[in-house]
Amino acid sequence: MGTMKWVGTGLKIAGQVLEKGDLDEWFLGKGVDVLAERMKGMKVPQFRGEARARASVFKDVAKAVASSAFRPALEDELGRLPDCIMWCANKLRRSAPGELRQKLYPHWAVVIPRHVVHLIFRAGVIANLRSSAVLSLFTSLPDPLLARLADRAERAFFRTLEESKGLTPVQPDAGIFGVNREFPWNDVEGHYFVVGTESRSANIKDKKRELNALQADAEPLVRMLASAVGKMDPKTLDGTKRYLQSKFGLPETPRSGPAMRAPASAGARE
Repeated sequence: MGTMKWVGTGLKIAGQVLEKGDLDEWFLGKGVDVLAERMKGMKVPQFRGEARARASVFKDVAKAVASSAFRPALEDELGRLPDCIMWCANKLRRSAPGELRQKLYPHWAVVIPRHVVHLIFRAGVIANLRSSAVLSLFTSLPDPLLARLADRAERAFFRTLEESKGLTPVQPDAGIFGVNREFPWNDVEGHYFVVGTESRSANIKDKKRELNALQADAEPLVRMLASAVGKMDPKTLDGTKRYLQSKFGLPETPRSGPAMRAPASAGARE
């Protein structure tokens, strides 16, 4: 089994990229034809034919994903997650409801729900990698596989932030200052706290001084945000969810329903 390890905001994939079960849903759906074709070339397909076909296809997909033609591009694309979180933060920091943002001039802070990050990040990874010649060999596989890998990278990043203290810089004047795993936003619970400095006030020439100043204000900002989010009544929470759906172009779904789908173009490179 491989690992996705974040060091700061840099991602490294060690070992095997795919994990057992990554193709199970595909095998039960659009991958059925691939399995059937693989079984045709087997000797004695009646003897555990489907299981052998699954193992054979998994081996081929794992080899393709780990190849030098694809793995560096995958690592680079998944490594853009912190930038995706910052993109979401910049969408919200000037116009979001008060429950989602706070300000101690020149510094600001916003809450970014994980389900929003999941959807935007998935869409970007899929849009930028689905046309890879390596994955196109496996009919209908790229989208669901890339979504799983994007979600795995996000979970690994979230765990890393849970274990870290203080500010995790993403840009010279902004970064992530902690997370909350349990808040019930949607089917993916929890959120990120993102903090930054107004660009016209940021002292980019002295990065250390700027980050120290941001760090000093980050704690009270995030404390105020956590309090505001925690005090939301059901009506306010529903209204905030609708705002997020509208802001990011996400269809409305009940909390207990399936994951919301992001627009096909969300997160794609221009």
